[in-house]
Amino acid sequence: MSSQSIPIHAQTNEHGEVTLPNNGTAHARLPRPNPLPEGEGTNESLREFNVNEAYSVGNIRALLAEIADRLEKLDSFGETGMIDLNSLPLAPGEYEQLQQALGQGEVSVRVEAIGPSEIFETHYPGVWWVTHYNVEGDIVADMLEIAWLPQIIRSQPEDVHAGLERLQAQLSGVHDGS
Repeated sequence: MSSQSIPIHAQTNEHGEVTLPNNGTAHARLPRPNPLPEGEGTNESLREFNVNEAYSVGNIRALLAEIADRLEKLDSFGETGMIDLNSLPLAPGEYEQLQQALGQGEVSVRVEAIGPSEIFETHYPGVWWVTHYNVEGDIVADMLEIAWLPQIIRSQPEDVHAGLERLQAQLSGVHDGS
């Protein structure tokens, strides 16, 4: 198979939103290596990434255009968004192309709750790759979150309130020692 790059144009619906082609391909991918590999395309514009013809059915170009659109909305209006990678019809090899295109930036977080979660910012600040695992180590959610900060690492109001109550109790000497 040839591995030459070809331009692929994203499709838009009547609302001007980028859509992925409904081509009936199965979502096939291998487990994500950690950390993501760096390579060609990691410093290019999301809209100018070259797609490898040997492995692509056009999903990566459309997905990168959608990410760029959502990142523009975050930058301009503070609007966040999420893309569920498990629900996309990625052809074999496209998942790895997406990893290469987005790369891995400087920030990464590991959260331990019910099962581990790995979060890292891509080479594009504001584009976060979030993967949740169950206790057996199987991926239960794999998504891109376009946000200033991913929801999972933001403190929830009820947790902040409970923390405040514990700290106030400790300061007043009513701490139970736990």
